[in-house]
Amino acid sequence: MTYVQAQDEVFTIAKAGIDSCATLAGYQIDTRWPADNSGIKPDPLRFWIRVSSQVVTDEQKTLANFNGIKNYEAIALMYAQIFCPRIAGAKDTGLQIAQVIRQGFRNRPIDDTVWFRRQKIVELPETEKEYPINLSVEFHYYETV
Repeated sequence: MTYVQAQDEVFTIAKAGIDSCATLAGYQIDTRWPADNSGIKPDPLRFWIRVSSQVVTDEQKTLANFNGIKNYEAIALMYAQIFCPRIAGAKDTGLQIAQVIRQGFRNRPIDDTVWFRRQKIVELPETEKEYPINLSVEFHYYETV
C-alpha cells in the first residue's frame, strides 16, 4: 500500500463521518481537503472542516528478501480541524461532530491494510470568529517495495 492509497482510505472514512453529521449541523458541512484551492472563504456563521494528513515516520522493517523486496512501516496522522461558529450551542455541536467522525475510525475492523490508533479530540482556545476543535487520528500501513 502506498501513502496515497492509505490516505484515500483514511479520507474516505473521514468523509463518511462528516457527511453523516449534516443532521447535527442542519446542513452539509463545508469541508476543505488538501489541494483545495477554491479561494472561497468559509461562512463564519456555519461549521466547516479542514482535513489534512502528514507522515510522521516511514522506516524499513525488514531486510530485502532474495527478490530484493523490502517492507516498510509508515505512521501518519490525519487531522480534521472543526471550526464552529460563535453562536449558542455551536461548541457542543462541534464536539458531537468530532465524536461522530472519531467513531468511524474506532469502529473500523482491523485488516491488513490500514489500522488506527490514538484518536484524540482537542478543544482549542476560541478566537474572535470561531470555536476550533481538532481531531487527530494516527494511522499505520505497510508498503512493500
